Amino acid sequence: MAIDSSDTLSAIERQLDKIRSTADSLGALSAMPGLSAVQAKKLSDQAVEFRLKQFQLYRKKDRILASSNEWKAIVASMEVVNERIERAIEDQRKLSEVISTAATALSVIVRLIGIVGAV
Repeated sequence: MAIDSSDTLSAIERQLDKIRSTADSLGALSAMPGLSAVQAKKLSDQAVEFRLKQFQLYRKKDRILASSNEWKAIVASMEVVNERIERAIEDQRKLSEVISTAATALSVIVRLIGIVGAV
């Protein structure tokens, strides 16, 4: 069964929605009681960065190749970030993992933005 471009575009849009949802989750985590000021600021900053990067990708969604290694890396890294967020909700000691994996995901997103921007 062949996948047409509208199916691919829909899949890309769903993943972009997940990036926005991750940004919202990071913003919510940043407001959790008991966080250090540094942790709260880092999570808040990452939430803003995810929103900005999601917007940039959305504007270039027609240039994204869903089968590319870069896109697959984004999908995989976002899964890890969201898994870490779930863990941190249950145990705040896991926040450093969220911050670390979110930073990695942002670098993967920046790489794809550079690629699709050059096309």
